[in-house]
Amino acid sequence: MAKFSDKISTILSGQLPEFVVSEHPKFAEFLKVYYQLLESAELSVTSVKSTEGILLESETDQANNLVLNSSSVGSSRTLLDAGDKIIFETYSGSEYGKFTRGETITGQSSGSTSVVLTEDLDNGRLFISANSKFIDGEIVVGGSSNAYATIDNYRPNPVNNIADLVNFRDPDNVISNFLSNFRDEFLATLPDKLANNVNKRNLIKNIKSLYRSKGTNKGHEIFFRILFNEESQTFYPREQLLRVSDGKYDTLKVLRAIGDIGDTAELVGRTITGADSLAYAIIENVNKYQIGADTVTEFILNIESIQGTFQIGEEIREHGPASHHKKKGTPTMGGIIILNAIILPTLLLADLTNPFVQILLISTVWMGLIGFIDDYLKTIKKMKKGLVARYKLAGQILLGVIITFWIYNTPAWDNFRTVTSLPFFKDTVVDFGMLYPLMIVMVVTGTSNAVNLTDGLDGLAAGLLAISFTVFAFIAYISGRVDFSDYLNIIYLPGAGELTIFTAACVGACIGYLWYNAAPAEIFMGDVGSLSTGAALGTLAILLKKEFLLVIIGGVFVAEAISVILQVGYFRYTKKKYGEPKKLFRMAPFHHHFELKGWPESRVVIRFWIIGLLLALLTLSTFKIR
Repeated sequence: MAKFSDKISTILSGQLPEFVVSEHPKFAEFLKVYYQLLESAELSVTSVKSTEGILLESETDQANNLVLNSSSVGSSRTLLDAGDKIIFETYSGSEYGKFTRGETITGQSSGSTSVVLTEDLDNGRLFISANSKFIDGEIVVGGSSNAYATIDNYRPNPVNNIADLVNFRDPDNVISNFLSNFRDEFLATLPDKLANNVNKRNLIKNIKSLYRSKGTNKGHEIFFRILFNEESQTFYPREQLLRVSDGKYDTLKVLRAIGDIGDTAELVGRTITGADSLAYAIIENVNKYQIGADTVTEFILNIESIQGTFQIGEEIREHGPASHHKKKGTPTMGGIIILNAIILPTLLLADLTNPFVQILLISTVWMGLIGFIDDYLKTIKKMKKGLVARYKLAGQILLGVIITFWIYNTPAWDNFRTVTSLPFFKDTVVDFGMLYPLMIVMVVTGTSNAVNLTDGLDGLAAGLLAISFTVFAFIAYISGRVDFSDYLNIIYLPGAGELTIFTAACVGACIGYLWYNAAPAEIFMGDVGSLSTGAALGTLAILLKKEFLLVIIGGVFVAEAISVILQVGYFRYTKKKYGEPKKLFRMAPFHHHFELKGWPESRVVIRFWIIGLLLALLTLSTFKIR
């Protein structure tokens, strides 16, 4: 039985808004009565003694009974306790009346008490507030009517309407009542002895298998076959369901604010952050209402996304530096232009029978399509999260598998299929052996995601990509020349020189795009651009056997990715250890950290370009410093 303090009917008034209680008292009363009904139980009673009357004395000493239509009135149209009620004028203690609504009944053996909600004595039923302590066979007596009856059965959840679709207020006893009856009926059918041809060991084994299958479709099929000798199918509805309730109200995480700037309705599905606390959360819904002269905006927060504690009085804004908010509405998916500028020159000028060129084209187009789907879902379909992350990751892993298969089945890599060069060491290679496929997947996935993370400031990713592709153009050229590769003591890759055309096209595409992406940006590359160029960069490192050197060439990309990993890891560690999460950076990726420290966006971009150029020079120096 549910505790009294847990029942909705007892706390309803305190839970309802004040204006509902004051302006709509009838509605509040209706809800209270409705939930009292849902919290009820049914007593099946027998041997009912219930009459009520009044003795009229006459001069002839003849007893006359006065029949009343009702003893109380519920409303202008509803008479309560209506029926043939005979009331005695005098009460000697042995007289008895009829069970009436609102009176308390008491079990004479158990001492349990309950309140009568309504009676249906014509059918031998009393509807009472739930109390499972009553004992079958005991007598219950009305506290005011003195009526009494014998309990035949106690049944919780007697309401056969919408209450059957939700979790009833007395679920334990409902389930217990069902299981008890089921057990009694089922046990009565079990034989005392096993048949002669039944193997007891196998029987026990099958029973254990059935128990292990509980809750599964297979378990349900076996269960129904045993009970009814019929095949069953189990369907799990997933749409338009009534939410199961335990009678407790949902606790929403709400943040209220005043002094809005812009359309707060556009924040649904986005992340907000506190200017002082740096706490952040995803907004599920936005409501507005008026209190005096102030318009209050109520943000319903996603409970699982809340990190940190917002402070009263602090400014809240969409997650990210304030300077980025004015960029809303800037066209995206500019990566399509980059892809066209890379693919068309490669198709026109490069040797399309060259396996190096083939693999690079497939990699670039493959991740370009995944990025296009992601951008399309975000921009056109207005799906805030775009392509689900696990699908994006699956596409990246599948690309790594395709590249692995291609390399393992192409003669061009016969002599050095699983090896890679080691910077700063002459004629030194590392052989990954059976782990090389994993290495390929990690490089492709990591590089494409790293470039995607870096594409957060105007011109940042495009400038760094142009620098990186320029370095790889030089490496591709010398790797495809037997004289240069021999002179510099690097792996000679016949046919790799064709990649110079592809990398040069990448450099030109990035520089051309940068003309329009420089601050203030007129267009963004989107995932279609960042994922495809990132995959191309990683694939170049794999094909040219320069996977370790990629860490130096794309050092800024690597640092951006590591900053995100460190931020998430430190956040979770401090939350688990201290109960209050902390951040390592003000915001990740860490180019936003410098913005929040006060650096202008252009300064962050130019300084990161300078770092990229220095890393490019360091990369080129590794071919002589050995």
